[in-house]
Order: sequence, then structure tokens, then C-alpha cells
Amino acid sequence: MVDAGGKFTISDVFPGKYRVSAGLPGSAGWFVESVTANGEDALDMPLEVLNRRTISGVVITMGDRITELSGTVVDDKGRPATEQTLLLYPVDQKYWLPQSRRIRTTRAGEDGQYTFRLVPPGDYRLTTLVDPEPGSWYDKALLTELDASSVRISLAAGEKRVEHVRIR
Repeated sequence: MVDAGGKFTISDVFPGKYRVSAGLPGSAGWFVESVTANGEDALDMPLEVLNRRTISGVVITMGDRITELSGTVVDDKGRPATEQTLLLYPVDQKYWLPQSRRIRTTRAGEDGQYTFRLVPPGDYRLTTLVDPEPGSWYDKALLTELDASSVRISLAAGEKRVEHVRIR
């Protein structure tokens, strides 16, 4: 629970690594933008609790400016390439972690349109894959290999960017 001053306490946390999340009841349009603890965003890196020590100064920031990347993916004849899986992943390898919120996949619709919503601001690479093994996109060797065939994209907070992809 959060008090009237915006402070919260979570008691009796056992040692371990945790993912932190938050929500606002009835807060349509708002999302957790960051959870800063010990200088790291706990949405990206697990928060480590050691020996039941107190962790103070955790700041949860909510936002309403949604960052989005969208566009179309087409084949060399300009037809929707619906068999492609689009992969968006961060340039910074420190985020190449299993279940990273910065590594995203999606499939285009019948019209070739795709959308990635609620993407954290930053520098990314965008590429396509045909029939990838689920979860393979977290493999550091694969991501390194894909760098050469990807497009670099920078996304600012709240930006709605359009990037069209043509498969050759």
C-alpha cells in the first residue's frame, strides 16, 4: 500500500532477486515507466535483496506518454510479408537477458502492419526472422549474428515512430 505522501513499505522480503512492478487502480493510460533502486532500473535488472537488509530510496515513476514503433513489412514485390516475425532488441548488450522487456517480437497482420507498444526509450535494432524457435531471441549469439542484417533505431520517450521494412 502507498501512503498519502507516496511512500510505501514492503516487509519481510526474503533474500533473492526480484522483478518489481506496480499499478494504479483505475489508471487507464498510465504505465510504470521506471523503478529506480540502487541506481538501476529494476524493470530491466532484477532487484537483489541480501540478508533482509533495508532497501530505501526506491522510486517508481508512472508515465502516460507511450513510446511506439510501427510500420509495415513487405516482400520484394511489395506484398505483406506475414510469414515474418519482427524482432526489436536493444543495442546495449547489458539488456540481452531472458524475459527482457526491451526484447520484443511481433507478427505483422494480414495487411503487413506491425506495432510495438510501450517500448522503453533507447537505441534498438529491428530485424525479421522466419519461424524462429520461441525464446531464441534471447540468445546472445543469435542477437550478435543479427546485428549485420538489422536496422538501428533510436526511440525517445513518447515518440511514435514509423519504420517500414522490405524483405529482400
